Amino acid sequence: MKEAGEKTIDQSKKLSDAIRDVKNAFADRDDVVVDMREAHRMRLDLLAAELAPVFADVPADMDNFDFVVSSGLQPRLW
Repeated sequence: MKEAGEKTIDQSKKLSDAIRDVKNAFADRDDVVVDMREAHRMRLDLLAAELAPVFADVPADMDNFDFVVSSGLQPRLW
């Protein structure tokens, strides 16, 4: 039969294992979010490169358009 001290050690070990698992899951999720954001930015950069000839056809004196990929939480092609 286990004593109370052994049971407490086992429970705290389980708790520390659970906390470590949760921290690892959060870190993995954050890595995935960063990877997805970088992939989205790369797709926008590729789209901007493909559209460069179209952008070049717009007259220089027409200031209605800004052809840039913005930075931030969600990059956009403007």
